[in-house]
Amino acid sequence: MQYDYIDIEGELYAVLSKDQFKSNTEKRYNIFLKKSGIPESYWDIQFEDYLGNKESKVFTEILYYAQNCHLPNLDFINLYLYGIPSTQKTTLMCNIGKQAIMNGLKVKMVLAGSLINKLMKLSGYSDNRDGIITKIYNEIEELKKMDMLLIDDFGDNEKALMWRGDSKNLILCLWDEFFREVLATKTRVVITSNNTITSLQHTFGNSLFELLDRNFKFLHLIDSVKDYKKLQISNAFNNLEQSTTRRRGHEQSRT
Repeated sequence: MQYDYIDIEGELYAVLSKDQFKSNTEKRYNIFLKKSGIPESYWDIQFEDYLGNKESKVFTEILYYAQNCHLPNLDFINLYLYGIPSTQKTTLMCNIGKQAIMNGLKVKMVLAGSLINKLMKLSGYSDNRDGIITKIYNEIEELKKMDMLLIDDFGDNEKALMWRGDSKNLILCLWDEFFREVLATKTRVVITSNNTITSLQHTFGNSLFELLDRNFKFLHLIDSVKDYKKLQISNAFNNLEQSTTRRRGHEQSRT
């Protein structure tokens, strides 16, 4: 039987055909992309579509991390992407995740608010009728087994339903416990947040801040696409306005 040989990271692998290998690779990518929780709206957006400065050090480091996150030199290396809204933090994080899937890693994306609410429910050992608590427990344990975990919108207190009074201390403890357990493994963690380093320390206290500070590379994104997005939305209705103008013109000509 005739084999083709594919070079993967310096190692040669025998395959029936290069076309078959490519087809199997694409199928695997699509399967794991659907399982990842990365929203479908980000599937076709690539790093090339980033509207900020592609020559910046921050973008270069993000791209390097995405392309090499599966390699041993990035074991225990994590990213904290922060900046004001509309700086494409989630877009870049999703692209890191997609590239990680291409590199053979198992990836899962979660909203920070949803994750902490689940951790809160587990901490109270609520009524397990219909197996809801068991289901949540299994979901959390599955997250801890991922090769890469994407946590979107971390630190937005208004999006954590239980961030009230005494619950704040419990939330801080739960985040601390969760991160310590995950960061002790080779699970890569990428976080997006609107919180600056200073506001993160002020809101979450020194203990959790120090944990994140020594385990994450903080990357500040500054290029906002808010005006571009608003223009896109506005332009989407141009055809409607043109159609309305033409219709009025036809009505006037008939009269």
